[in-house]
Amino acid sequence: TCDPDCSDPDDPPPPPPTYPPSVSGTLTCAIPGTGGWCRRGAVLNLSASDPQGYATTITGDIAGTAFSCAGPTCAQNLPVGSGTIHYQATAATSGQSSAVGSATFAYDPNPPTAALSIVGAPGAAGWYISASVSTTGKDAISGISITQVSVDGGAWQTSATLVEGTHTIIGRAIDNAGNTSTTPAQTVKVDATAPSISASITSGTLVNGWYVTDVSLNAIASDATSGVVLIEHRLDGGAWSAGDNLTVSQEGLHTVDFRATDQAGLRSTTSLGFQVDKTAPTITFTPNGTMGENGWYTSP
Repeated sequence: TCDPDCSDPDDPPPPPPTYPPSVSGTLTCAIPGTGGWCRRGAVLNLSASDPQGYATTITGDIAGTAFSCAGPTCAQNLPVGSGTIHYQATAATSGQSSAVGSATFAYDPNPPTAALSIVGAPGAAGWYISASVSTTGKDAISGISITQVSVDGGAWQTSATLVEGTHTIIGRAIDNAGNTSTTPAQTVKVDATAPSISASITSGTLVNGWYVTDVSLNAIASDATSGVVLIEHRLDGGAWSAGDNLTVSQEGLHTVDFRATDQAGLRSTTSLGFQVDKTAPTITFTPNGTMGENGWYTSP
């Protein structure tokens, strides 16, 4: 009878029990971003231990991409993007593995792209008659959070409607991780006001509302924003000709139009009407009486 059990005293003692290894993982970030994103230096740090002191191997996947490294510690640089991490430690000697650990990551070290958007009515020579500016952005990783513009070094704003003048515009885009991109400075010119123009008759003799000599006319134009580029004239609805003055010699009723064009292509017109008669009237007479001979009349 054996108590408590029966065994051969020559049998070897049973092996001691073995226990599985354990593993832990932590994420570190050199430059944290916003919204849980990391902007620089995203690393998965893994640490494994085995109660028996056996060597361990750590395996797993990062967003579906497998990895393997020798324990007890190792580090894995995280790829750009976001996803789930799984990891597990295995001791080959005991054949046992730890429970599977997991973590999530979000890593975006790349700034977005940014481009200025100008919407308005284009004029001539690079000028706009009206314009509003904003910024467009693209980011394939964390996505765009906000786009803004700055006009002439002013505060950042979502968009801006430009007043007349020459402006320096800078745009920027910020992604959800906090990465920022700015556009090169761009000049935008706006002129919404047509030039002013006036005309006058500079020479000619006026009698009873009629000019009895040649008539000379002259126009003056100005534009405070883009500047006057051309002054033209036409007589009595004819073709336009370049020039700010002309002399009219033809008799009759006339209308002279002057037109000013600024750099932006805006135009203004003014008109003058006048009448010219340079020819004296003709006069004839017919004698009435009793005609005699040799050119003599024999009556009053």
